[in-house]
Amino acid sequence: MSAPFLRLPLNCERVIEGDNLEQCSLKDSIENHVKLILITKFGENRFNLSYGCEVWEFDFQRIASFNAWRDKIVVSVKESIKSNEKRLYEVMVKLVVEDEEAINSSKKTVVVRKRLRFDITAKLKLTGSSINISPTLYISPFSVD
Repeated sequence: MSAPFLRLPLNCERVIEGDNLEQCSLKDSIENHVKLILITKFGENRFNLSYGCEVWEFDFQRIASFNAWRDKIVVSVKESIKSNEKRLYEVMVKLVVEDEEAINSSKKTVVVRKRLRFDITAKLKLTGSSINISPTLYISPFSVD
């Protein structure tokens, strides 16, 4: 599955030095794009205001109904991948949400954040084969694993 796809983040310094940009496989390219969709808030991409997902609409907010919140996130991610990642079809998204405690040793405090573990399966339009992507996001405060 190797092809001339560019690895993110782009290292433009390599081009200035006369080297080529790093390349990656089709699978890596799709994984990188899905992660970019997940960490982008709607309206953040000025060329496509519907690019991104709804995760960031609820960050740091009280959630009245956990199941409704989780279902909204799943639908948002699925629809965004379907509309923005044209190399995939039959996209399915599952989400497991867990609380995680992290200790800030410098401030001697405990921070509780939500871990969002996605299980995304789809088929490649090019070959019809299945692909599985399992990104993890931490929100409140945000970080990516």
